Amino acid sequence: MHDMVLCFWYYFWFIIIHLKKFWIKHIGNIGIPYVFWMGVSLFITMWLFHRADFTWNNWFTTWLNDVLYAKQFYLYYLYVTMQFYLVFPLLVWLFKKTEGHNNTVLAISAAIQMIMLFYVK
Repeated sequence: MHDMVLCFWYYFWFIIIHLKKFWIKHIGNIGIPYVFWMGVSLFITMWLFHRADFTWNNWFTTWLNDVLYAKQFYLYYLYVTMQFYLVFPLLVWLFKKTEGHNNTVLAISAAIQMIMLFYVK
């Protein structure tokens, strides 16, 4: 088990070192299918259920809105994964800068979480 953990961390940091290739590979592998299948599913849905209102302009504006704001719930996990890949280098940098200050980071994180909890509700 310990060897698997070490292999995982080695692979993980190897990816982070090559960040540009990491972004291109992962965002491309997720983003292109996300955009494509969003368009296909929207076309099928609009053609089957809203055929009288179907126009290419309406399809495109709906598609763009769905892609940008992840309105199609069944592909939402891809949208969240892309967001994680974009934010991940910032998190790595933050963890390096705050090394040894775990309690402070935990307290600030808890405070931000409470602020967001009350702000959203």
